[in-house]
Amino acid sequence: MQLIRIRTDDELMWYKEIWDAILEEEDNDNPFIEFAWFYNWWQIVGRKERVELYAIEHEGTIMAFFPFTVSIRLGVRVYAFAGENIANYTGVVSKKEWLQQATTFVFDELIKKHRHILFFFAWFIRK
Repeated sequence: MQLIRIRTDDELMWYKEIWDAILEEEDNDNPFIEFAWFYNWWQIVGRKERVELYAIEHEGTIMAFFPFTVSIRLGVRVYAFAGENIANYTGVVSKKEWLQQATTFVFDELIKKHRHILFFFAWFIRK
């Protein structure tokens, strides 16, 4: 597996069809992980954020996208899902069959890369 860092919203356009295809195949009903929402968020709100977007590639296939924002607090890198402050339903773009493997891989790779790291994901459960 390979961790690919997507550094700009222009570079993200190369992955639009793949992103949309994953969500279509999974019958996505969450507008906050759709390509159009994330792309526009990055262009408007994300310009003020430190965005780290990762694609996970395995054997020539993109398995997942992880759209994070990163802040530094007391010397610790804090990763959160992009847009989390305005949309509490953001998250990973992945086929269900790849989700666990891709999530484990991206977290392991980021932990290897950074000495002090925290993952902060606020999911809200609605009844």
